[in-house]
Amino acid sequence: MHEYFSYFGSPFDAYAAISEILDDFEQRVEARV
Repeated sequence: MHEYFSYFGSPFDAYAAISEILDDFEQRVEARV
């Protein structure tokens, strides 16, 4: 489990990156409608 966190730098950085991707995805979906 430690190797997983070290790969992303920290679990918080990974969460921030995922949240940014989800926000961008939501904006694209709204733009289509």
